[in-house]
Amino acid sequence: MNPELLAWAEGVRERIRRIRADAGLSAREAGERCGVPFANLNKIETGKTAIPTIEFLFDIAKGYGVPFQWLMFGGETPKGGKKK
Repeated sequence: MNPELLAWAEGVRERIRRIRADAGLSAREAGERCGVPFANLNKIETGKTAIPTIEFLFDIAKGYGVPFQWLMFGGETPKGGKKK
């Protein structure tokens, strides 16, 4: 697989883990909040699924209230993601 794509996916994975930790949620709670299956979220966070889908990332961004572009490409950490 393309090394640049894998590096991008690792960045996305790190942002997902960071925003979940900032929200103080377990992976199961995060899955419920974002409307994604816990198993899928866990596979993304642990790297068992290399490349997340756009739909999955959109659901995560929406669930945490963070910009989709930030989740995709990084930059300044947004103020979303707090525990509800």
